[in-house]
Amino acid sequence: MPGLDMPSIIQSILLLSIVTSAFFFMWRETRKKYLLYWTAALFNNTIILFITFSRVAFPHLDLIWRISTDALAAIGAIHTAMGALYIAGKTNVTFRNLAVLPIAATLWSVLGNLGLENPVLASMPVFLAVGAALVGAGWVLIRDKAVSVFRGSRLAGTCLIVWGILDTTYPLAHDIQVVSPLGHYLACALALMTSLMLLMVSLEEVRHESDSERERLRVTLNSIGDAVIAVDRDAKVTVLNPVAESLTGWTAAEALGCPLAHVFKVFNEETRQPAPNLVDRVLADGSTIGLANHTSLISRDGTERSIADSAAPIHDRDGTVSGVILVFRDVTEERRRQRRLEESEERFRSIAEHTSDVLFRLRLLPEPEFEYLSPAVVSVTGYTAEEMCADFGLARSCIHPDDAGLIRLFAKGEDLDRPTVLRWKHRDGRTVWTEQRFAPVYDDEGNLSALHGIARDVTEQKRMEAQVRYMSLHDPLTGLYNRAYFEEEMKRLDDPSRFTERPITILSTDVDGMKLVNDTKGHKEGDDLLKAYAGVLRTTFAGQGICARVGGDEFAVILRGTDLGDGIEAMRALEEAIADYNAGNPSTTLSVSIGAATSDGAETLEDVHSRADRSLFNAQLHASPTGKSGLVKSLLAALMAKDFVSEGHIARVTEVALRIGNALSLTRKELLDLELLAEVHDLGKVGIPDRILFKPGPLDAEERAQMQEHTAIGYRIAKSSLELTHIAGLILHHHEWWNGEGYPSGLKGEAIPVACRIIAIADAYDAIRSPRPYKPPRTHEEAMAELKRCAGTQFDPRLVEIFASVADDLDAGTVMREAATTSSL
Repeated sequence: MPGLDMPSIIQSILLLSIVTSAFFFMWRETRKKYLLYWTAALFNNTIILFITFSRVAFPHLDLIWRISTDALAAIGAIHTAMGALYIAGKTNVTFRNLAVLPIAATLWSVLGNLGLENPVLASMPVFLAVGAALVGAGWVLIRDKAVSVFRGSRLAGTCLIVWGILDTTYPLAHDIQVVSPLGHYLACALALMTSLMLLMVSLEEVRHESDSERERLRVTLNSIGDAVIAVDRDAKVTVLNPVAESLTGWTAAEALGCPLAHVFKVFNEETRQPAPNLVDRVLADGSTIGLANHTSLISRDGTERSIADSAAPIHDRDGTVSGVILVFRDVTEERRRQRRLEESEERFRSIAEHTSDVLFRLRLLPEPEFEYLSPAVVSVTGYTAEEMCADFGLARSCIHPDDAGLIRLFAKGEDLDRPTVLRWKHRDGRTVWTEQRFAPVYDDEGNLSALHGIARDVTEQKRMEAQVRYMSLHDPLTGLYNRAYFEEEMKRLDDPSRFTERPITILSTDVDGMKLVNDTKGHKEGDDLLKAYAGVLRTTFAGQGICARVGGDEFAVILRGTDLGDGIEAMRALEEAIADYNAGNPSTTLSVSIGAATSDGAETLEDVHSRADRSLFNAQLHASPTGKSGLVKSLLAALMAKDFVSEGHIARVTEVALRIGNALSLTRKELLDLELLAEVHDLGKVGIPDRILFKPGPLDAEERAQMQEHTAIGYRIAKSSLELTHIAGLILHHHEWWNGEGYPSGLKGEAIPVACRIIAIADAYDAIRSPRPYKPPRTHEEAMAELKRCAGTQFDPRLVEIFASVADDLDAGTVMREAATTSSL
């Protein structure tokens, strides 16, 4: 090449080689793609200079050198342009996109150099393409905002534009002797200048990116919620972010260069011993390590905080551990919450294990299975929680067969919003009632996946409910249905759909003399009599009728499918059953009045019952007195059973009374009444408790008042009996005193019936002569002396004198009955 000397070419080759090497090493360190492109472009230019050198040394190979130079120039220009585009961030443009034009120009150069005698004309397309690529690259470096901020970018772009223009005009100035050598020198100078400027831009870009990376790191470390400490391979602090400053109490300026052990002091919360040095372990083996649980950090001011952290190695490009980064966070509150959660779980577990309710979690998908059951399940099923969780088939078998359908509904998510009663079969065969409450659990797809629940044993509650239902429908004394059930049953039977059960007969019955029994023998005896009659009804109409106690002493029976004739037969059967009972229980005889009525079709059963009541009333109006008479006889039999009566008290009183009555010349009727009074004057004592009658000592005031009630009781008994009603007043007043201090009415002197005055003397005489639990018997003389002492106060003094005149031979046991004959009740 004319005008170019060898030293200049060699100098250019050396300079470009140095710059190319610099670009290559920068690319190797940063792996920036634009550096790779510019390295390739400089390498191409260096090869071109080598070719130029070769053309001087080997001119006979000029054709090959021209074609090679054109190709390398085109490729180098494309590499330069690609580097400019990549540093500007336009990475969507590929080498393939820009290679079309230079490749076409190179092909033209090949064909032109082979077919044309003018080599300049053959290379013209290449120079144009190279010039255009260099001008475009320069324009990008000058105008692009992302690149123009770097120092030297505009100068590098200007050099590229000038270089491109120079290449474009080279074919025109090729034949000018003065210009051509100058153009070659200028091109070499521009190439070197451009290379230096691009090197400056690259350095600036790398510095700028490094600064940006450091800023991003700074912002990241300052904004994250975790504390970060970085140390070098000597375990000295190189980075301390604000969170780490807050937790350690050290500022970054104070901590930089300090050993980590001075800044980061940790210990085991349980043992209170220093925690192992993680940094040394990471530096030794290069692995990531986490702190053990229960680790605390002591800050510079002595504050202790629970922390969780990990340490990871920092590797350089060779893979050598150059430092450690320690990331940790304050978990003090988290640990507190965890401890509270553990305590809460422990409390829940304790409650679950000790509560009588069964807590459970039933997993439904993919197959039903109990995942948890509290220990209380053993009381419901007889099986342990472990047995039930291990075998869901066992759990399923414990469900009562009649409730198995409920389980299928629950598995479908139905009826989960309300408590449900479920029966379980206990291992010992009994049925346990439970009240179930469920909380559904759904998976991410909205499918019912599990059930949380609680089951409470309500067996006792169910038993009590059944008892309440029973009591609401039954009479508590007799066990028969009560009036409420009786009336409801009549309403049910009035339903037209049940007319097929007609005719229906209703028996209305009443136990006679219940007031007399209650007044004389007490309510317990009366209750026993009612229960006895209920037993008679239950036995007589077992499986045939509905028996109910509809009032105090009123009972009714509903007989379905029973006409009037069958109703009469039912009445006779009941009367026979009562007679059989009385035959076996003479001391507690039953007297029952019975009425009956039969439905006539559309008549309501309430009306039928009313007619049966009227029939009962008529039966009571026309009843003979034998019922009450029998009751009185049973009371007298009970009186005769008393110990003091069995020893002849009534006989002795009767004898003394008749002696006095005969001495007074009483009429026959008066003597008969006197004898009857002597026999029944103490009839009321059947209503006095034996503990008072046979108390071995004097009675207290309360007991004495209760004992005095026997006169009124006797009066009420006598009033209920046709045989005794005429002496009822005598029974009431036989304890009146002559001076008016007796009971119950306080009658005085002649106002007291004479029969009562006689019985008072006879009864007192026998009491003095008879042994008592609290005193021995006294002699006839002592008895007479006592009667005379009390004459004028307790006794009629005239009658005491008369008795004294006729009582001389009583001590010998003489019995005098001058008048009257014994009459029986």
